[in-house]
Amino acid sequence: AILGQDQFTDECTGSFEKDGKYYLILTRTSYTASSAQQSCLISEVDIETGEISDAQPLSDDMPGSVFESNGTFYSFGDTIQKCDITNGTTEVFVDYNDTDVSPIQNVCDVRAEGDKDLYILNMTWFGSGQTGRQYAFLTHLHKEDKNPFAGRCIVHAAACSNDIFPIEKSVIAAYNKRPESKARVVLYTEEGEGVGYYAEERTSAADKLLLAMRSGNGPDVLINCAEFGEFNTDRILADLNPFMDGENGIDRSQYFDNVFRAYEVDGKLFQMPLAFCLNAFVGNPDLLGRPAGWTLADFETKMDALNGDVIPIFGNSRFLGSTVNDIYLWDQMGLLLELLFHDMTHYVDFNSLTANFDSDDFRKLLEVSKKYAGRLTMDQYQDLAMRYDSWTRLPSSALAMQDGVSALDVLEWYDLEYYATYKDLCGGDPLYIGWPTSKGEGYAAQASMSIGITAFSGCQDAAWDFVKYLLLPEVQTELYGDRHINLVSREGSEQEFKEQVEEYEYLVELYKNEPGRLEYEAVLTMDLIPAYMAEIEKIRTPISSNPTIMAIVMEEVPAFFDGSKSADDVSKTIQNRVTTLLNET
Repeated sequence: AILGQDQFTDECTGSFEKDGKYYLILTRTSYTASSAQQSCLISEVDIETGEISDAQPLSDDMPGSVFESNGTFYSFGDTIQKCDITNGTTEVFVDYNDTDVSPIQNVCDVRAEGDKDLYILNMTWFGSGQTGRQYAFLTHLHKEDKNPFAGRCIVHAAACSNDIFPIEKSVIAAYNKRPESKARVVLYTEEGEGVGYYAEERTSAADKLLLAMRSGNGPDVLINCAEFGEFNTDRILADLNPFMDGENGIDRSQYFDNVFRAYEVDGKLFQMPLAFCLNAFVGNPDLLGRPAGWTLADFETKMDALNGDVIPIFGNSRFLGSTVNDIYLWDQMGLLLELLFHDMTHYVDFNSLTANFDSDDFRKLLEVSKKYAGRLTMDQYQDLAMRYDSWTRLPSSALAMQDGVSALDVLEWYDLEYYATYKDLCGGDPLYIGWPTSKGEGYAAQASMSIGITAFSGCQDAAWDFVKYLLLPEVQTELYGDRHINLVSREGSEQEFKEQVEEYEYLVELYKNEPGRLEYEAVLTMDLIPAYMAEIEKIRTPISSNPTIMAIVMEEVPAFFDGSKSADDVSKTIQNRVTTLLNET
């Protein structure tokens, strides 16, 4: 029989029987302009008639999916909870920090034997693309009478918001389980206030962490906060260089040490990137030549020399740019913010608590952004989008650059496949060059995962033992292998790139009798690996967004772009506001 098929529109996420009565668990989603909120409801089912009662709300804390075993209901998230479905209450049954496993996702079924043994069946996807497979796993959780971690230093690791992937939690669990590990790592995330956009949530969470750390509290280890330069001071974080070069250090030649150096502040490494994206430009050498230097003045000279019909830049603006069929419309604010991202340490020094916005350099940024962005009308963009619409892996913006319609296109290289996609542009010899900065130093790295040790931690040596574990090639590969991201470990990156080539070779063999099946895929060969690793070695600068300071810039700069204020007035206002912020810090 079909039960009440027209009686509700909410998603049914579970059903159960209790005391001879049958119930459905429903999830209702409501949307606002900036977020989506879910609420849980419960309905009783009359199995004789198929009628479903009106849905009643459960507690806001009640999870949307539960599993029953021996009359007890369990839910799975950051912890395993016991749930009383009918009155909407929950209690923590298992805290993963007390176990040697990571949080379990995609649960299919549960069986409990008393309060000491829990069996959990879940499905997990391994691999990527056409070679990926789904596997079933059975996890047995058993509660020991004695704490196996007794005697170890407890290292608290924190991240801003929910920026910890399940695989990272599993690596932490593996570290905790090793007999030789010096610490037991306990992970938590600092949640932001309220529900808002992702960047706002992260900024709010970072502010809460920073407030705790200013007072000498907070975690021993800081994870995934490299974009927030306000942490990068001796008052908050320890310099990692002495640990790296000490008795229990690492061999820097086994890593992309230039990426570590890029993230130094006055010779000190406060937050170490563990995995990263390479950020740069690809350009048309027929238009730009091969510049020896690439400061903002060099950039301006080259852009001014272009034919008036040539667009300076196509590419992906992180903030306000709008898209038309994969061609990106740079607006003035988007260009300014990108230029700042690549040179933030020139404008803000959190160690000395000084700012450099009231300067000729920043006023030049304003003028360049206004001068070289927002040139095209939407109709012109739509025409270009139609002209360069294709099924290749290359974006339309790269094909336009190759034809001389534009001079530069933005590069974001995450791994070998991205590099291979671009290498045949411009006759196989395109111009690769970084974003212009005050020093013109080269490519930039954007940390996908970073880590630092707090200055006030009482167990810094144990914390370093954990950080060093994350640098092991095999751990790096486990952490990031399927995520299309560069690793700081040379061995780990090389292994990952080889696996990409082998996967491509597997597909070539698989589709050898299907001509054209891989026509639009990037061709991957082993000889590309050293060439790409040589490009990674050209990284010299970090990307740092500092969202709180960027918010000030975004509030004040439009007055310059619309002509109501001069560059001098705007730069002075930003300088005053940022200086006030730093003084409060």
